[in-house]
Amino acid sequence: MRRFFAVGIILVALVCAFLALPPDDQGVPVSPEFPAIRRRVLLVPLDSRPPCGRFVQDAARIAGIEIILPPAELLDEYFRPGNTAALQSWTTEHLADCDAAILSVDQLLHGGLLASRQAKKTIDDENALLHFLQKLRATHPSIPLYAFSILPRMTPPDGLCDWEEQKRLMKYSRLFGRITREARPKDEDLAALEDLRASISPEILAQYEKLFADYGSFGTRLISLAENGTLDRLVIGQDDSEPYSIPNLVLHRFSDLLAAKNIGENRIFLTQGADELALSILSAIEAEREGFSPRIALLYNDVSTPARVLPYMGATLENTAREKIRFTRGTIATSPEAADFTLYISANDKTTKYNRHIAATEISTLLNENRAVALVDLSEHLYLDETLLPELIEAEVPIHGLTAYAGWNTASNSVGTAVAHAVLLQIAQRRAQTENEALSVAAAHLSFLDGRFLEDCYYLKDVVDHLNYSLEKCGAQNGRGLEYNYNYPLGSLLLESAIENRRNRLIHTVAYQAPFTFKTKNAEPRLRTADFTATASFPWPRTFEIDLRINNLRLYMED
Repeated sequence: MRRFFAVGIILVALVCAFLALPPDDQGVPVSPEFPAIRRRVLLVPLDSRPPCGRFVQDAARIAGIEIILPPAELLDEYFRPGNTAALQSWTTEHLADCDAAILSVDQLLHGGLLASRQAKKTIDDENALLHFLQKLRATHPSIPLYAFSILPRMTPPDGLCDWEEQKRLMKYSRLFGRITREARPKDEDLAALEDLRASISPEILAQYEKLFADYGSFGTRLISLAENGTLDRLVIGQDDSEPYSIPNLVLHRFSDLLAAKNIGENRIFLTQGADELALSILSAIEAEREGFSPRIALLYNDVSTPARVLPYMGATLENTAREKIRFTRGTIATSPEAADFTLYISANDKTTKYNRHIAATEISTLLNENRAVALVDLSEHLYLDETLLPELIEAEVPIHGLTAYAGWNTASNSVGTAVAHAVLLQIAQRRAQTENEALSVAAAHLSFLDGRFLEDCYYLKDVVDHLNYSLEKCGAQNGRGLEYNYNYPLGSLLLESAIENRRNRLIHTVAYQAPFTFKTKNAEPRLRTADFTATASFPWPRTFEIDLRINNLRLYMED
């Protein structure tokens, strides 16, 4: 019996070893360099997390753009704010060597997104930042300056109050936001609002309301800087919201102000989202440089999808999509046949997930017709079985035929990333003059695309839940308690193992290995990807996001 058991173990080990081997090579191996650098853009990111900085770098190289980031030691790290004075000095020193700048007001003023939520800066600090931006313009009058600022989110700042008080504040914000927008609020709603107000500590409510009032004043001053030409474009993003809330009212007041002043969206843009805004700005910059106004068809996985409002969103999916399309100079096409690419938005829950095969068939048909498709793959509960990518893989749809893929934790992040990726890719494809240039663009694009498959789908919808469960057994709380000298090493080992496991599963699928045509201006090589390597780590001591690096992409061209 022991002999049979030993033989069984050996057979299982051999099978596992075989499955771990990279796929068989088919075609001529190509090892293109990434596209040559055409221009350099300075970026002061929203914070030090990869989505705010390295994502932009990785996507930018598709179009031959080098993103210049500040040294890591100047930026924030979780609850430690960035060095704002040093960041301003660094920006002044390096701007002359760049063709444009994308500047996070929150990083330059507060030291990052998390620090901005505490709103500890004074009027004098705000004045100093505005003066810095004016001086930057005066010193570099010919270098475009693009700035973005994030409206404080609806959720009260950490440390303001306990959980019960926080829930009351959130409920108050929703009701106050709705009543204020209604022409004739109901008497019972007004009474409920007064009851809520009476149940909240006056000091805490005053601090909460002051957060948005102060930003309203500061945002108005930023708008003036864009109006007078100090900033070439200002973007104000709304982070983690709902359809009705106090921050929504601030955004509406900004909208009314812009309408009264007749200021167009090419100068000041109000949008949902935060983390993806630098990438969206970059794609808009390139589209404007190239005179490219992408025609984008909108398709959805279900008739209910356009009107859905997903968690942490203050707008419907359709409004969010149209907003992101306008952001990058795009227009809505009437059909995929009339479009440069199709933005396909899949948003599933426990009911619609059973119809994912229909969406997979629709995407397969579009790809077979050589249509460009940017897929937004959303899940209401952040569950893998609500996402579309596994269904595409099961149906053996050639996933590298996709123009873009994104599936972050919020709809605005995902839609913004997918649109920006697709726009940058199509600009690069139009520029490519030779087969070698086409292959360079393909290599940069596919590396970014594989990263999105592995992180947006498999990490955020699968790995992170298993990881948190394991860490909680070791004393962590909801993945937020990673301690560098305690469970961080264990978390890192579990992460590396899980990412390698998902990578290995992915590269051995027919959908991953399937050949696809990569169309550029003068070439249409038939390509196939065989393998890549991936490393992953935690940029901050929490499991909410990872720093995923895709390298050594093995690319083949059919004879």
